[in-house]
Amino acid sequence: MAMPKPSPSNNMDSPTPSSTGASWFSSLRQSCYWWLSALSGTVETEEEIKRLRIERQQLKQETEQLRQQKLQLRSETDRLKNETAQLKSETERLRQQNAKIDAIFSKYDINSTPVPKTEQP
Repeated sequence: MAMPKPSPSNNMDSPTPSSTGASWFSSLRQSCYWWLSALSGTVETEEEIKRLRIERQQLKQETEQLRQQKLQLRSETDRLKNETAQLKSETERLRQQNAKIDAIFSKYDINSTPVPKTEQP
């Protein structure tokens, strides 16, 4: 039995000249779309990277400002603690002096609070 000869429409290994041109153009068009998509993605990615770099720089500046503010607040807190300690010490010293004065007044029978004068007609 003889094998039938393949027809050109059934043979995929030997394309006709017109189908070769169409296939080449389709392949070129597909490559162009791919490259345009890739380039477009690259541009978008570069823009996103640039935006993120700017954002990161702003965050660094904000972080540095917050560090400075934190140092200032610590300094102010330390100053207020020292001032509070000094005021407590001064208050205690004055309390002791008042106690001594009250003891002396009591010893000599002196009223520490003045008696209001009455008006005489």
